[in-house]
Amino acid sequence: MTTRRRYGLRRLIAWMPPHVRFLGLHALVGFGLASVFVAAVIWSNAFGLGRLLLDTALHPMPVLLLWFFTGLTFGSVQMGAAVMFQNDVLFRDPDEDEPFY
Repeated sequence: MTTRRRYGLRRLIAWMPPHVRFLGLHALVGFGLASVFVAAVIWSNAFGLGRLLLDTALHPMPVLLLWFFTGLTFGSVQMGAAVMFQNDVLFRDPDEDEPFY
């Protein structure tokens, strides 16, 4: 009897290099913020945009496109901010007291 290996999401995430996990997590945070933003735009009906998005013949497509491209923007900003605001501990030489950048 052979043992069947499980390849789940948790194993995939544990297999990823730390920097890929770091950027992926912050990209997901950006897409989450984009979801909140698009929901707020539709709910507030700012300048009639919410009604325009919901009343089209291609109903889900404009909302999905707005979410996707807003998510790309927010995700990129979130990843850039996370990289720029990293703690200096990652860039310190263990033998010196001052950072080496």
